[in-house]
Amino acid sequence: MTLIKMLIPIATLVLIACPKPEPENCPDNYHWDEDKSECVMDTTNHSFTWTIDTLGSFASSIRDIAIVNENNIWAVGQIIVPDPDSTYTSGRLSYNAAHWDGNEWEMLNIINSTLLYSITYFNEDDIWVVKHTFPVHWDGEEWTQYHLQNMGLDVAGTGKSCWGTSSDNMYFAGKDGNVVHYDGSTFTKLSTGLSVGFKSISGKENGDFVTVGYNTSGESASAMVEYKGSNFLTLYNPDYLPTAEYGAVHCVDYVGDRYLMGCSYGILDYNSETQVFNLLGNDILEWSSYHSIRTIQSQAPNDVVAVSNWGGFAYYNGNTWNSHTGIEEQVAVNGSFVAYGMDYKDDMVVIGGVGDTDSIYLEAIIIIGKSNN
Repeated sequence: MTLIKMLIPIATLVLIACPKPEPENCPDNYHWDEDKSECVMDTTNHSFTWTIDTLGSFASSIRDIAIVNENNIWAVGQIIVPDPDSTYTSGRLSYNAAHWDGNEWEMLNIINSTLLYSITYFNEDDIWVVKHTFPVHWDGEEWTQYHLQNMGLDVAGTGKSCWGTSSDNMYFAGKDGNVVHYDGSTFTKLSTGLSVGFKSISGKENGDFVTVGYNTSGESASAMVEYKGSNFLTLYNPDYLPTAEYGAVHCVDYVGDRYLMGCSYGILDYNSETQVFNLLGNDILEWSSYHSIRTIQSQAPNDVVAVSNWGGFAYYNGNTWNSHTGIEEQVAVNGSFVAYGMDYKDDMVVIGGVGDTDSIYLEAIIIIGKSNN
């Protein structure tokens, strides 16, 4: 017998480390940290350079701003100036709008000289402004004023603020809890069930929004109301401001997946999906002894500006709040400047309000800040 040796090879298992898969992209305004384990928010520049324009006196004020670009800015409010020809016995001329063309402000009257509170600019042939009760629309050829009460709508004082996704989906908010919707052909009153005076409104591309405001006297001292899926949800409605958790709520702006609201004690961050509030006041209250936030605007979650009662300005860059407390000293000898409205676009922020820089009369003030990026 012949013995045959069979050599059976032994398989050797070799483990080869596979490369770590690249992580998915971070959302807009976020980036990966050093070890690519977490998305962290981008940061932007805190630094701004400021210039100031005074447009009128004799109880003038700027109530809202719309920036198209640095050479095309709209301001609305009440602008009263001396009449050089003494045409009128008062010796004064009244305007309710001004337009910046890159070189100078042109004074304008829209329909008449009645005070305007808010402006929404879609394009040069599609602009909305609001008076006490009247929405007014520019179609590229003429201004049309809508008399809501003549349409049978009991909505006196609705023209305090306006917002929309287009001229076929506009909302107007104001006195006595009134909100009116315009669908491009018909104005409809929406019932919030409240009596608060709404001052500000902002929302999402799908038409959901939050409107906020307060009363200086009477019931329903302040309120935050969310309109979501054609229903109103009251988020906050104290009867007495001195003991209210957030005090008066002045303004709102939607950014990312959140609503940012300025109130007596700082800035409220509200997540509409989770219905959770976060008060950001502890981070920024020290930048102004008058820290009630009057107006707030944002371009991204890491690019937010806020202005307090007396001209205190704060900027959030995605990591920290930084304050520019010198604005009030620049615009008034005694620090008297009240911000009413603001817009923020690209590298420019424009703030409108009222001050008394060099006389006993209240003056319309516009403060222009340019980011030093």
